[in-house]
Amino acid sequence: MTDNIRVIASDFDGTILKDGAQHVDEVYFPLIRELKSMGISFIAASGRQYDNQRIVFDKIKDEISYIAENGAL
Repeated sequence: MTDNIRVIASDFDGTILKDGAQHVDEVYFPLIRELKSMGISFIAASGRQYDNQRIVFDKIKDEISYIAENGAL
């Protein structure tokens, strides 16, 4: 079934970041790396600015892609 999945995009405010958190819980990093090892790209999607997203995902910032500024970037 995962043979057809190439990309997973997820909002993170209220989804990955809960209750106003400003840093991604450590549990997500190995999961996102596992997706990458399976050939599945992870995209963080947010209304936030690109630079802010890279701060939030600091530990894997160069291993994922971004949709920023409500899709403008």
